[in-house]
Amino acid sequence: MAKTAHRATRSAQGLQACFELRNGSVFAGSVADPARPTERFTVELLVDGLVIAAAYADQYTPRSEINKVGDGCHGFTFQIPQAVIENAVVAEARVANLGIAVGSPVFLEPWREKSTPATDHFRWLGGLRFSGWVADESRKVVHLTVAVDGTQVLQIRASGWAQAGDDANNARPVRAFDFQLPERFADGSVRWVSVTNDSGQTLSNCPLPFVAFPDGLAAAISGFGELESERLRGEMYDHLIPMSLPMSQYEAWQQRFPLPAAPASSCHCAVVLVGQEPIEATLDSLENQTHGLWAACALDDHAGTAFEASAARTFLSEETADSEFVVFALAGTAFEPDALRRILKAFSDYDDAVAVYGDINVLAADGSVWPLAFPAFDYERLLEQGYCAHLFALRRDIAEGLLAASPFNLYRLFNAMFDQGSETAARVIHLPGALGTLPSGQARVRSPRRSPETRPGSRPRR
Repeated sequence: MAKTAHRATRSAQGLQACFELRNGSVFAGSVADPARPTERFTVELLVDGLVIAAAYADQYTPRSEINKVGDGCHGFTFQIPQAVIENAVVAEARVANLGIAVGSPVFLEPWREKSTPATDHFRWLGGLRFSGWVADESRKVVHLTVAVDGTQVLQIRASGWAQAGDDANNARPVRAFDFQLPERFADGSVRWVSVTNDSGQTLSNCPLPFVAFPDGLAAAISGFGELESERLRGEMYDHLIPMSLPMSQYEAWQQRFPLPAAPASSCHCAVVLVGQEPIEATLDSLENQTHGLWAACALDDHAGTAFEASAARTFLSEETADSEFVVFALAGTAFEPDALRRILKAFSDYDDAVAVYGDINVLAADGSVWPLAFPAFDYERLLEQGYCAHLFALRRDIAEGLLAASPFNLYRLFNAMFDQGSETAARVIHLPGALGTLPSGQARVRSPRRSPETRPGSRPRR
């Protein structure tokens, strides 16, 4: 007797499901079958009757009923472009292939009527730092007044650009601001900060409470000699609400948190200065090095990073024959007092290192100092930006081998290490913390041309 196969059917009545719109452009929901708690469903999103996306419902959802089914992983989300939401009427979710509705349809027009774009935003970044934005249709710079505990302390301008973070218009351009309060407010007391615009209107979520400590809560507790458990609590607080400083405070930050001192070394090193910038500041900084076993020459026959490789080879073979490392830098660079020691320590710590480069500072035209903090070595970034070639050091045998190929500038010299393959990249060491300060690019003074052997700037080994 022939048997007839019957396909199992399922209705929405036996499913637990929900569907909603969140954050303006994210549809989310969940669907589960209590009779088959391990089963997952594929859900389709329909906008005005048209299927525009599908998702596998396997995300964890904390809803009280759904999370009681199996492992609770029956949720789904759809991120939809805002332009689609703005021109649609209704959105629905259905179980794929079965046509079973998931939750109730979401009608978008009432939601759009209720949604009003935010006009400002203000937040605490931790410590004494704050940021925010204000909407201004005129697109002019917005002047703001900052007050702490009701007393005016700052006048700032919202002159940058950002994207509004409100649900209805999260791509709208707005005027952004960022500021840091004076150090006197980092006293461990709970204070209130508010921001008003030039019309006297206070931003919507002001006043905003904050608390700050000079060097973090953990350091403050340690200073009081409190229990170890309290110190750990302070470290957790500092982790959750970290201190931050604007770039304008970089010089003060350097003095406040100096790098650890490097040990003394008996190694000799050569310093090759490239370019036509005045080198007086460079030589002064070398004279003040904590490591005194160095000899320097200046190759100033070319501007910028270009130099004659033959002159560098002559210097290494005749004047610094016993140098173990060679430091290359732009003329005019002011080395940090511990720069040579730190470079030599890096070579000592990493026996197989072929090159060491560090972060640098840049001296702006107004005399302020700004940092360039580089990442770990990245060959693709080197090709794009040449970021390692401003101040770096090579082992002597590596330097001699590369110079023999007559590289025409510092970028080519550094990149020549990888001509035979990228295996050497793992042996290039990044040394965190500035090794020196480069002069402003706007103040280029050309010095007389002299050979590196006879110019007064050349220093014999000390």
